[in-house]
Amino acid sequence: MHSVFKRWQEAAALTLVITLAGCAQLSPQLLTFESTVGAEEVVNAPVTMTVAVVDDRAEQAIGYRGGIYSDTSVIESKQPLAEQIKKIASEAFRAGGAEITNVFPQFDVQISIDEFSYVSEDVKTGIKRSTGAARLGILVTSGQGTFRNSFKTSEYIETLGYPSEEKNEELLKNIFNSVMERMLSDPELELFLSEY
Repeated sequence: MHSVFKRWQEAAALTLVITLAGCAQLSPQLLTFESTVGAEEVVNAPVTMTVAVVDDRAEQAIGYRGGIYSDTSVIESKQPLAEQIKKIASEAFRAGGAEITNVFPQFDVQISIDEFSYVSEDVKTGIKRSTGAARLGILVTSGQGTFRNSFKTSEYIETLGYPSEEKNEELLKNIFNSVMERMLSDPELELFLSEY
């Protein structure tokens, strides 16, 4: 009898935890993105170029953490995402030997942020699946022709209740680094830049 009551208590406590997690009021989350792409990984491009980034997302928010007031639990980039990507891409191209200049550049590089999203949804009782996805496009033009490519990555985590800020941050930074690394080390891009 005692063990039945104890199990009932444990089940009730677990239900309460899940209910509280589902009703939590979550705060906004601001993230700063940096790249872990090493100098040895970026395209080798001893050329001159301009670098521009356009944010083509319909909404500036990356996503919403959830909770009772989901509209107030927004996840956003601390600085404009386009500015962060332009800084990282410019530094990476310089590491590969490029000179960033607006004076008669050999190439014009335009990067587009097509997607950077986060969605949290129920997969079973008390279990949340939080999915992040990112898609970047690159368009490079020169007097010799045009190069275009697109890079996408996604990843998810499953947690009991809503994930912590730390888990969200790790998820989104992993996705950001993955898509940036794929773009900045693209062998097809390196081949196009080397043919000038």
